[in-house]
Amino acid sequence: MYPLTCRGGFPVPIKAGRFEVIGVRATVDTTTTDSRLRLIDDPNIKEGDQYGKILSDTYTGAGTQIVDIKGIGGSDANLEALFPEPMKLRHGVSITHADNLVTGSIALYVR
Repeated sequence: MYPLTCRGGFPVPIKAGRFEVIGVRATVDTTTTDSRLRLIDDPNIKEGDQYGKILSDTYTGAGTQIVDIKGIGGSDANLEALFPEPMKLRHGVSITHADNLVTGSIALYVR
């Protein structure tokens, strides 16, 4: 298990292609405010794309939800989820919500 990274070695939570997701973790920016992280397996990622997309919060199009984690203000400093079995993706990961999270702190763990 390792975090998905770009060529520079920084965590990148979006990626095209087929792989298995084991978990996700993100750091909350302001712990007194609610936070949210939602990732989808996005069928709109085209063959040959390197990365997924950052979609608007109002996106309701196609895609299978991978994870939707909501943090409560005043109690959560990190948003995280580890899956009991690796989740196989068909298209790639895109973000639809990344509310109140530290930029660059979203780590997608893959195998």
